[in-house]
Amino acid sequence: MARGKRKFALHDSPTGVHAAPNVGAPVVPSVEPEVTAARREFLEGLVLVGAPRSRILQLARRKGYSTKICDEDIRLIRAEHAADQADREKTRRSDQLARLRNSLMRMQSEARPPWAAIQATEKLIAEIEGNLAPRRLEVGLTAIPDALAAAVSAMTPESIEAAIAEELERNRLLASAIPTTGESVPDAASPPP
Repeated sequence: MARGKRKFALHDSPTGVHAAPNVGAPVVPSVEPEVTAARREFLEGLVLVGAPRSRILQLARRKGYSTKICDEDIRLIRAEHAADQADREKTRRSDQLARLRNSLMRMQSEARPPWAAIQATEKLIAEIEGNLAPRRLEVGLTAIPDALAAAVSAMTPESIEAAIAEELERNRLLASAIPTTGESVPDAASPPP
């Protein structure tokens, strides 16, 4: 480094306070409303487009803004937008239901109502409101295991072996009836060869 050159480049800040980067100089907040508004608008634009914090701070540093102040502003901007998003989420559902109900009334008032569309809209409204009960398929299978257990316990070892042999023979016959690759299935109407 040449003699007489500064080790740290000084940055001009909007407030007129000069500080070397990352030296721990006191952060002096801007008292000029135009500078604060311009900085906030600059940061908010970058936050809204989804720029990462490190990139936002890098660009802010190039514009001469204090990184500590900008970091705090970024945190505040993100908190404000998160609260706004939560408010929009609350009204989004009610807005959607209002649009669907308006469409439903319009469809019902037509000379020839589109019944399929009306039914689909009604179903969608019920789903959004949470009124659509889930479909349940009730199958009385509790009696089958008990009956099967009773039947098997009543069988003798010989009848169990006979049932197994019968099932194996049925499976063998089914396997032989299924054609292998390249064979054709005989048609019931055609005479045997």
